[in-house]
This record gives sequence, C-alpha cells and structure tokens, in this order.
Amino acid sequence: MGFAPASPELKKERESDILLRYTFQDRQLSYYISAQTDKNKNESYFLLKVISPTANADLAQVEKKLHKDELDWQYYYLYTGKINHYLDKESRAAIIQVIIDNLGAKGGELYEDDNASSMASFTPLFDNGITVQEQKYNVQVAARSIQRQQEAIVYIGQPLIMGDY
Repeated sequence: MGFAPASPELKKERESDILLRYTFQDRQLSYYISAQTDKNKNESYFLLKVISPTANADLAQVEKKLHKDELDWQYYYLYTGKINHYLDKESRAAIIQVIIDNLGAKGGELYEDDNASSMASFTPLFDNGITVQEQKYNVQVAARSIQRQQEAIVYIGQPLIMGDY
C-alpha cells in the first residue's frame, strides 16, 4: 500500500489561531492537509491538496471518499503541463484560447502581465462552478513563461486556479 505518514506541524500565527499541517504519501498520491481554527470566530477551515505525478490517477475516488463525510467540501482541480519553449504575450493568449475553445467554454476576459496570462470562463462540460459578480465560471486557463528560463507552464484549473501561478 505504500502509506508513509509524516509528523504534523502545529503552530500559532495569532493567539486566536491554531494552524495544523500534515503530509503523507499513499501509493503515488501525495496528500497535504492544512487545518486552521479561529477560536474567536469559532470556525475551522480544512484544505486537502492531493498531487499525482501521473495522468492515470483517479482523483475522483478521493472525492467520493470525502462525500461520505458530513462536511460540505468544495473541489478544485489543477492540471499543469510544461512547454519547452518561451511564449510571449501573444503566444500565451493564443494557447489559452485554443484550450478554452477545445473545452467549449464561452465568455471570459484575458488578463495579462509581462510573464503570465489568464482567462476564466464557463463550459457545459463541468457541473460545478462559482459565481463572481453575477458571472458564472467553472474553468480557468493560465500560462506563465519567463524568457530566461526558455519554458512555459500551462495551468488548467477547475473551477478556478487556487493559489499562485
């Protein structure tokens, strides 16, 4: 089974907070669990990040296990890929549009800076999504490329990309 637990890390950022991080490996999946409790608000938040280095991992099985719990889980998927070539703004926009089109997604605006481009959109392929300012989104595509590294990283988040890219 390959279960390899790690020691939990416990710390307090403020007197009212308790933050717990725990990491373990099961087969080829890596699990990163974070929990934060705010004693003043009497609230707790859990984040479970599951990472697979292979494309054949069935992350839906993890989701099914979480559905058995009484907690109201929200699921965000992130897929990444690397292109061994620098992409300028125009090329990043083009590759994002190709992915959006292939997903049958509609709407969204392109956001860009010197090194990254991103677009959030909606596709009927996915059941879940979020609403931001009366606009529904369920997929976000981003590309990041730095000329001196001569590579580009492409991100597909469902429903959105959580964290930095």
